[in-house]
Amino acid sequence: MLLVKTRKGKSTVHGTGLFAEQFIPKGTIIWRYVAGHDAILTREQYEGLGREEKEGWQRFAYVSRFTGLLVCSGDAYVFMNHSHRPNVGVSPRFEPPEGVDVALCDINPGDELLFDYTWFGEDPCCCPEHGRLPEDIDVVFRSLPTVAAR
Repeated sequence: MLLVKTRKGKSTVHGTGLFAEQFIPKGTIIWRYVAGHDAILTREQYEGLGREEKEGWQRFAYVSRFTGLLVCSGDAYVFMNHSHRPNVGVSPRFEPPEGVDVALCDINPGDELLFDYTWFGEDPCCCPEHGRLPEDIDVVFRSLPTVAAR
C-alpha cells in the first residue's frame, strides 16, 4: 500500500508513471504490503488463472524474492517505472512479510518515483518491448520451490 501522496501521470520514462505529490524525505517508507489491499498468489493459484487474468498479473506484479509469491499492489504503485538510477528501493532492514520500499534520496513534489527493476530479475532496458528479461513469470515460477499460501 502506498504510504505517501502520489498521482499517476505521463512519464518521460515509459507510458504512465507515478509522481510525488508531497516532499518525501530520504528514508521515508513509501510502500508496505497490506493484506486485503495488496494481493498475493501462489504458483498454483497463478497457474489456475485464465489467460486474461494472467496477462494482468504479468504486467503489474512481481515474484517476491522473500517469499516466492506473486505480489501485486492494490493501488497506483503498479505504475512505478524502472530506472538504473532509482529514487525508491527496498529497505535494507527487512520488515515481514514483503519488506518495505523507501525513498533512497529526498524526493520533491512532481518528481517521478523510480525503482530499479533488476531487484525483481527484470530489466526493461534489456527487452523494452516486453518489459521483462527474456524469461516471463511462468518461467520464473517454474524455477521456484512451492511456497504455501499465507
